[in-house]
Amino acid sequence: MKCSQNYRWKIGLVLSSAIFVFVAAAVTAMTAGPSVVSSRALYSGERVYSENCARCHGNDGKARTAKGRQVGAVDLTSDEWSPNEARDTRIVSKGKGSMPAFKNRLTADKIASVVAYIRKFKS
Repeated sequence: MKCSQNYRWKIGLVLSSAIFVFVAAAVTAMTAGPSVVSSRALYSGERVYSENCARCHGNDGKARTAKGRQVGAVDLTSDEWSPNEARDTRIVSKGKGSMPAFKNRLTADKIASVVAYIRKFKS
């Protein structure tokens, strides 16, 4: 009988520890906010940016390309621009001025990844 109670106690301890770790990880993920970006998402954002945005905004985000100067693309490194997830998602999705809308060309995940990626130009 003692062995059975000892075994149950160990199982309870293991299960309690597992639940604690899971809850702690979930709370950390929820409170970390949008600034926590996985390296995979950042890589994807870099790829989406180079394929869709660099033509105007340039590889360095400074909009010094011929097309960027022609259309007046925003310099993502300037003090006049600051990252704003909601606004930037809306602009990438719906377009603004001469910038085309990408909602029909990119998935929501790709839009989110490029919005996360362009923050790097401010660091």
